[in-house]
Amino acid sequence: MHMADALVSPAVGGLMTAASAGLLWYSARNLKKNFDPSRVPLMGVMGAFVFAAQMINFTIPGTGSSRADPTRRSLRRTCPVFAGGRSG
Repeated sequence: MHMADALVSPAVGGLMTAASAGLLWYSARNLKKNFDPSRVPLMGVMGAFVFAAQMINFTIPGTGSSRADPTRRSLRRTCPVFAGGRSG
């Protein structure tokens, strides 16, 4: 993860790791019981959505977790609508 050192304590990190492992186990067990091949495309689309959603970058004040506002800057470069009609 890209965040400042010691932003998440070891106790919180351990707790979240344990919770993630438990949810992964539960989900895998549930998928094994209720597998439906028609849901495979939906799982692919949801995986792509989660991947794309992780690209959204925002600043958490006081933590140094992000740059000023790279999302807005990159949108101005790539999309003329956000650049005020300019394309560069």
